[in-house]
Amino acid sequence: MRKSKIILSLILVVVIIYAGYFLSDVFSADKNKSANFELFKINKEDNFSQVAENLYDEGFIHSPANFKMYFYLFHKNRALKPGDYLLQKSMSLREVGNMLAYGQISREREIKIIEGWTITQIDDYLAGEGIITAGEFKTEATNAAKYKEKYATEYPFLKNVWGKTLEGFLFPDTYRVYIDSTSEEIVVKMLDNFAAKTTTIMPELKKQDKNLYEIITLASVVEKEVNTPVDRRLVADIFSRRLSIGMPLQSDATVNYVTGKGALQPSADDISVASPYNTYTHRGLPPGPICSPGLDSIEAVVGPKANDYWYFLTTPDEQVIYSRTYSEHIANKQKYLE
Repeated sequence: MRKSKIILSLILVVVIIYAGYFLSDVFSADKNKSANFELFKINKEDNFSQVAENLYDEGFIHSPANFKMYFYLFHKNRALKPGDYLLQKSMSLREVGNMLAYGQISREREIKIIEGWTITQIDDYLAGEGIITAGEFKTEATNAAKYKEKYATEYPFLKNVWGKTLEGFLFPDTYRVYIDSTSEEIVVKMLDNFAAKTTTIMPELKKQDKNLYEIITLASVVEKEVNTPVDRRLVADIFSRRLSIGMPLQSDATVNYVTGKGALQPSADDISVASPYNTYTHRGLPPGPICSPGLDSIEAVVGPKANDYWYFLTTPDEQVIYSRTYSEHIANKQKYLE
């Protein structure tokens, strides 16, 4: 009997200690944590336990168990709605729970446009995020009439664009957009960013008497060919010298743009495909950019690294191998790609 009382007493002590810890977690804000609002996302496929774990992993709560207990006690009849929420890591558990329970979803979303994406890939991404209907962004960015009436008028750097689409000028970056943003509003945000990020290179272009559209077109090819700032500057110089002597660029990236493949080494059929974008069969630059290049690639074309290579290839592990002669290049292809 006495042993049972001891066990019950111990259980009671544990319950009291946990209750104190739980209540402190529920009502006490954490002044040692950031008071800045940060984005927390609940995905459609996230179940309740996953949300609790994500809140803990991202530092918004101290205990997934306490969060589950709080929700069971106070909000058990409310479902967590998918969406983006703005939370503070300094919030008490009660504040976090109430923010999620009552659907105070942020009207803003964070989107990340990756260097090297095409208009089509951006459209796919935005549609996948539920911000637009598939095809809306692509229609906006490739509308020649809209380009002429609005974008070429409002953005001087677009006046000499040959293709009359915005390919190449939709600057890759992280953006915050409203969940009900139109494609036009997103395009404007990206063009504004392009103008801001390229401000410093404009005087250099004028000094070198270079055309911005040609720079962006070549930068887009460099972006898709190699990945590091050093390699981009070397490859930009190789391509610039090829252009200066009338040698074909022979860029696999332009062939992949036509075929829609991501081949490390396009086939013989691929490199003979009929298209002005095929730089194996057409000399000079392609008709326009093949993607949205990042600032590294743009700066590489404006300020390339002089070298005496004429050829290069990328191995499956993304190492770039350079060659001075065609015979050396063929030997390297046999060594690294066959």
